[in-house]
Amino acid sequence: EARLRTPMSEQETAEYVSERIRRADVCDELAILLGGRAAARIHALAGGVPRRVHDLALRLIEEGLEAEAS
Repeated sequence: EARLRTPMSEQETAEYVSERIRRADVCDELAILLGGRAAARIHALAGGVPRRVHDLALRLIEEGLEAEAS
C-alpha cells in the first residue's frame, strides 16, 4: 500500500481518477462524463489528500455505474 505524505497535485489527481475510471471498465460515454472536469472537482474537494481523492473517485464511479445500470 502506497502512502503519500504530501497532497497530490491536480495533475496527479487527474491521472489517478483517469486510471480508476479505466479500471472500472465503464462504457465510453460514462468514462467521458466521469473524466475531465470531475478530476479537477475531486481535487478541489479533497484538497489533494490521497485518501479523500480515492474515496471521492470511488463514489463518483459507483454512482455512475448505478446510473448506467438503470
